[in-house]
Amino acid sequence: EDLKKGAYLPDKTLCVGLARLGQVDQCIIAGTLEELKEADFGAPLHCLIICGEVHDLELESLRPFLVPNSAFQIDAEGTLFKREDAAEENDAEE
Repeated sequence: EDLKKGAYLPDKTLCVGLARLGQVDQCIIAGTLEELKEADFGAPLHCLIICGEVHDLELESLRPFLVPNSAFQIDAEGTLFKREDAAEENDAEE
């Protein structure tokens, strides 16, 4: 039922862009598709992963590759959350 409503949202769905994996100059960048469209991946070959449910270990491995100031943040426990969700929780606590 979610698929009928549009499960993928370019500004909210976690994506991972990859280029030249296994090479000295490989490039891995994670963020929303909106964030990744501005990223410079350099020369081909490129691959794009549109994430669904992601395991905590996978999230932990993506932490170093998040776009600076990404809409996403991964906390110390490996939980992925949107920065706006964290801001709303902080506002509610105050």
